[in-house]
Amino acid sequence: DQDSLVSYIESIAGVREVKRSAEVAGTLSGASKMVGAGSAVLILILVLVSVFLIHSTISTGIVVRKPEIAIMRLMGASDFFIWAPFIIEGVIIGFIGSVIPLVILLCVYGRIIDYVVNRFTANLTFLTTGQAFGVLVPVSLAIGVGIGFLGSFITVRRNLNY
Repeated sequence: DQDSLVSYIESIAGVREVKRSAEVAGTLSGASKMVGAGSAVLILILVLVSVFLIHSTISTGIVVRKPEIAIMRLMGASDFFIWAPFIIEGVIIGFIGSVIPLVILLCVYGRIIDYVVNRFTANLTFLTTGQAFGVLVPVSLAIGVGIGFLGSFITVRRNLNY
């Protein structure tokens, strides 16, 4: 929106000239899009790695408990009774996997903000820890639990033949 901003500033009384560079604005916009695309790819890779790790963990548990699962089926255990512990295990792994980075970020966030504010003279404002974590905690926990559920659900469906 550089053009509309320049038009607005030029219309202000007392402004003689507005210097603008469409080339710099285009370069910054392109860099911003590239960082966004790179971040999306990195997030996708991390989600897939998380699902794979949860899948491996749950698969190992299923393989170790195969004889017990066979006995439970012979005794008439419901499908829910057999696969629910594996789903719960995946959800707990996802929950713990999201809590650990949140705790680390909570310990480091204030220090990083203090460093940036003291190091650079620009008038920068940042969210307080409460504001940032008010949004970050529920979103992170929901994503962690969702990834845990997804990984364990896929594994249970594939390995327990349902």
